[in-house]
Amino acid sequence: MTKGITIGIFGSLFAGLVLALIPIDQWVNCFPLWLRIIIIAIILLSCWGYKLYHMKITNDKYSMNINLGGNHIINIAYGKINDFQKYDERTLVILPANDKFDDKCIEDPDSVLGSFVRSLFPNGNEDFKNDVRKELEKRKNTKSFNIGECILLNVKSSVSEFKIGIVAVTHKEKNNIFAYSENVMLAFKGIHEKMKEEQITKVYMPLLGSGHGGLSPELSLLCLLMSAIEQIRRPTGNMLRDVNIVIYKKDNGDRTVSIRRMKRIVKFAINHCK
Repeated sequence: MTKGITIGIFGSLFAGLVLALIPIDQWVNCFPLWLRIIIIAIILLSCWGYKLYHMKITNDKYSMNINLGGNHIINIAYGKINDFQKYDERTLVILPANDKFDDKCIEDPDSVLGSFVRSLFPNGNEDFKNDVRKELEKRKNTKSFNIGECILLNVKSSVSEFKIGIVAVTHKEKNNIFAYSENVMLAFKGIHEKMKEEQITKVYMPLLGSGHGGLSPELSLLCLLMSAIEQIRRPTGNMLRDVNIVIYKKDNGDRTVSIRRMKRIVKFAINHCK
């Protein structure tokens, strides 16, 4: 990132100085062909440096790192939400739920909610259910909640202490569970509100609304990215310093969103949220 900033600054200054000193109609007479090519190359390099600063693609654990400036970073990773155990008291881990907060997928070890809870409570998840029930009882309406409603739980693991945010993403009507794209954006808005209340700057979340919700993983990723970029660029987005979106990767290595599609979605979101 430092290289990109340096190239962008010095390249732009040099090119700008040259253009300011020489009138455009005298360019051909003042500069030989080889020098004109060098000047154009510097301008292009400065654009490349600016691009590198705003969207840096890495090949380490995080598949893509998007630096939006002002210490605001969006990381996109492949794996499971419980693969990332370097949490601290300034970290919020998001788990999706339906608007009744009575998800049966907590019993499913292959679901985001189930696998994460089992990693924290290997001897059973009744303690987790009881903690959720106590938080819900503090609300006036305990039958159904608005999409984006988020409850927080303090968790102590063998490694660290952090907070879990359980957010209502999907609708539950009889035995049907479903989500719309707007649900993802409302859920992110609710998450952001909780982060502001609790002064939390780092958040980890899976692709909300996909899986049991029925949304395609690609659409969920797009909605999360657009919501994050929009909120970060608002005056109230100061707390969104470190947003981590985890794309589910199966044990056999299969990805729910391919790397190629992920890169296209990121570029689309950035270009349309300027």
